[in-house]
Amino acid sequence: NKNNDSKILNELLESISIPTETDKDLVLPTSYEYKGKIITALWKTEDTKYISTDGTIYRDYEDNFVSLCLTLVLNESQITKYFDITILAKKPEEVANNIFDSIDILDTISDNIQLPSVVRYNNNSYKVNWESSDPSIISSLGEITYVDYDRNCVLTAAISVNKQIYSRDYNIKVSAFN
Repeated sequence: NKNNDSKILNELLESISIPTETDKDLVLPTSYEYKGKIITALWKTEDTKYISTDGTIYRDYEDNFVSLCLTLVLNESQITKYFDITILAKKPEEVANNIFDSIDILDTISDNIQLPSVVRYNNNSYKVNWESSDPSIISSLGEITYVDYDRNCVLTAAISVNKQIYSRDYNIKVSAFN
């Protein structure tokens, strides 16, 4: 019965809520089970640069307004609703911290280490500049000088994110050479 199907679709549509702003991926089901019926859900958007039809969001350095269209289909009946969402900007310091967190450096070394000069993050490449607090122990290229007793040194990584410079210190102990 088409009237009953339309009523079910209207009820289901009223129960679906999508946040008006987000910095997290959305869950966009391809079907709903409602009142014993399986209802197809079709999601569409023109704003695929910022959100995909599976709910994956792509954040930029500024807030972006997107429109998401949901069409529910049951037998011969269908109903459509638009949801307006603001995809919240990613903060440069958040990006920088995620990049630094991805750099894996041992805190105790006894041999040269490979310091990444470029780090890939979210389909972008970021140049990493290294500086040593004591180049006589470990150079900014990760080359150590063999020492006869354990020595501490700080390696500082610096990156530019959205024209802002961020840095993080890595405390390194160079073990004595036996």
